[in-house]
Amino acid sequence: MTPDAKADLVQLGADWAYLLFAVDDTAGTDLMPSSTGTAQLTAWFHELFLAAAHPTAAESQPNDPRNEGNAFLQAASHLSLRVRQSVPRHLWHRWVRLHYPIMWGAAWESAHRDHQRRASFNSYLGARPGLGAAEGTILMGEIAAELDVPEREREHPLVRAVIDIAALVICLDDDIYSWPRERHIAERVGRDPADDTSAIPILAREHHLSIEDAVDLTVSIRDRLVRRFEVLAAQITPGRFTPATVSLAEITANLIVTGIIWAEGSPRYTDPDGSAPGSVPLKWEGRHTQAPTDTPLPYPVTTAWWQRTSTPERHAAGQQHGRRDDATSAECRQTVE
Repeated sequence: MTPDAKADLVQLGADWAYLLFAVDDTAGTDLMPSSTGTAQLTAWFHELFLAAAHPTAAESQPNDPRNEGNAFLQAASHLSLRVRQSVPRHLWHRWVRLHYPIMWGAAWESAHRDHQRRASFNSYLGARPGLGAAEGTILMGEIAAELDVPEREREHPLVRAVIDIAALVICLDDDIYSWPRERHIAERVGRDPADDTSAIPILAREHHLSIEDAVDLTVSIRDRLVRRFEVLAAQITPGRFTPATVSLAEITANLIVTGIIWAEGSPRYTDPDGSAPGSVPLKWEGRHTQAPTDTPLPYPVTTAWWQRTSTPERHAAGQQHGRRDDATSAECRQTVE
């Protein structure tokens, strides 16, 4: 993502990622006090992110008895101090704030599990980038590259759309290449993977598809998002935006590719229970993968990426051809038929 970055700044991102993977792998188990339900999980995450937001206070109370997961609290606090010492203060504040969508996503997923509720795919799309810490991952690349992106440009509708689309693509790719692992683990513990709260089983339930067709549909949705990302990112050009913002767009593109390359060599995905290296094959492509088109997806969560970021010519063309922004999800299913 940032091959010329300073080693200590890259290490911040690596340590942060491993901390979140450790939380993800243990937060719902008996190893953590958060394992007994959504309320406990939410309270525990709150303590974790308080440690990140107020690292000096957390560092001064290493034996605080309020939470048994103090190894994680201390890790979050120590990492936060390192980030704060390495970046401008406003960037550290942004880093801290980006942890709250992670907590919300985890609570959302846990609540659906606790109450045996089945989420719609649109609802899932809204929660998934937070659950996957995707924008935080992009920010860690920004930190490694030592970019100083002006806030007014970061929140420009075009730049914001590029960041948000990349965050969702990263997470959908994770759903695609995590699916063999998640199914493998579910079958070993006697859980039906079709009930999981992730893209492939949700689409299978919502559209009454086989798992194979749901994989195809997930890939098609991912590909259409990537195509939209390409169209919008190409408009973030020197002269229109500062060099830092142009570099940020390039980092988000590189991150999409880097995530795939990284997963292929990660035992977390290929050998999740240590039974045999490479025992779980990864998958990113559908059986009927076609060249993606830059047509809007029929989900309210994604609508703005084709509306406010479109050129007047594109918007007019869409209306001329009768394109509807409130199309039903049945339209999306046609991509696998």
